[in-house]
Amino acid sequence: MAGYVKFTGDYSMLKSMGFTFQKLFASNYMQWCRDGLRIWKKGSDITHDSYDLYKLIKFLRTEPDLRNYKTGNFGAYQFYSDPDRNIYDYYPVTEENIKKYRDNMELWSSKEYDEDNPPPYLGSMFSISKDVIEQLQELNKLGWYELIEEDDIVS
Repeated sequence: MAGYVKFTGDYSMLKSMGFTFQKLFASNYMQWCRDGLRIWKKGSDITHDSYDLYKLIKFLRTEPDLRNYKTGNFGAYQFYSDPDRNIYDYYPVTEENIKKYRDNMELWSSKEYDEDNPPPYLGSMFSISKDVIEQLQELNKLGWYELIEEDDIVS
């Protein structure tokens, strides 16, 4: 399932929340940015430099098990169902997923590894900063975004 995150908040409040305004002159776009989170005026969407924000929010709403790092970051998995078309989902840190990831990594590092016929690419562990999670929680608490399902997009 795919979609996007629509901004429904007050653009005039973003600067006081620590967002930096930027006008991109090539297309005259207005954007506010904070730690990789980008709020665009045109299209009213919210993106992130490192994550598919729609998938990340759907994932975080399930209250998944995350690996807590002492750096203030949390880890989870990004597993591909079709790496050639960049189709993936986020998965929690469960015993089953840890085993799945380790087993796949062993295939890539085994003595039988054949670079002409490599094992299928499963995915990787990824890191979510506490700051990103808190920003999303803050915007959610204010009611400043909604998830738009791809099926709801009118062409």
